[in-house]
Amino acid sequence: MAALSKSTLTPQTSLPFSAIESRFLIGLAFRLMLRDIIFSSQRRNNQGVLQHRIRNLRRNPVYQEILQYSYQDYFRKLVIPYYQTPGHASLTAEALEKADDLRTYDTALLANPNIRIIVNQNDFLLADEDLAWLHATIAPEQLTVFEQVGHLGNLFNPAVQKTILGALAGLKSSPPKSD
Repeated sequence: MAALSKSTLTPQTSLPFSAIESRFLIGLAFRLMLRDIIFSSQRRNNQGVLQHRIRNLRRNPVYQEILQYSYQDYFRKLVIPYYQTPGHASLTAEALEKADDLRTYDTALLANPNIRIIVNQNDFLLADEDLAWLHATIAPEQLTVFEQVGHLGNLFNPAVQKTILGALAGLKSSPPKSD
């Protein structure tokens, strides 16, 4: 933010952050989103895991507790137990992890002409083997890989915006499925 405050609001071709600053900001944003996800989910359906009261006007004590949770803690202590309660599919941790992996759906992905994937080659969340799998699995006209700028760091770029809009152009919207 300090770097942004020293510059004008005119568009730039790159963000004024180093790679390490970008990673920090992405990690911080993820951490705050995870905190808000845990708070909101427990406010709606308190599983009794948090020790502090979940109060809208005095959030600091519960926020401090929640900030001690890693994503793995969230998954293990909140997500898995939630899906093992009556009325849910009683999914195991392994089943949930498998459902979270695109490789599970490769047959459906290959058969769907409307799939579009746009990624950045140097995204720290995208392992080299995942990128290789995308290249091997997704048709070239459905996969766009930008070479630089990491995780979502190039959304300001007009070429990237044009690519995203182009990927969406011509796709049919289908009516929502009723259960």
